Amino acid sequence: MDIQNNKGVACVSYLGPLFIIPLLSAPNSKFAKFHANQGLLLFITFSAGSIMIGILSFALSIFFFWSRIIPSILTGIISGSYGIFCFIVALVLLIEASNGKAKELPFIGKYRLIS
Repeated sequence: MDIQNNKGVACVSYLGPLFIIPLLSAPNSKFAKFHANQGLLLFITFSAGSIMIGILSFALSIFFFWSRIIPSILTGIISGSYGIFCFIVALVLLIEASNGKAKELPFIGKYRLIS
């Protein structure tokens, strides 16, 4: 019954900083807490990746100081690919949550920041 009642709230967990919504609307639901935790891990990972891409962009602009086009193209390709990857991962997890499944993220899903 917990899963059936909280599928919608669990789906919201994967929409960036909205991972907090399941914690506020279903504080006693293990299903909602699981997906809120996975959403938080995903948000932290995606944010860290975006920061690293920004640092890479800065480093490339220093290395290729004579040309602005090379760093722009490289970071554009990397950033675009990363954005598509993030979207696909969030979409797959959102679909799993809407089907009532509790699927962990690969590699980082075992960590519990929200218990």
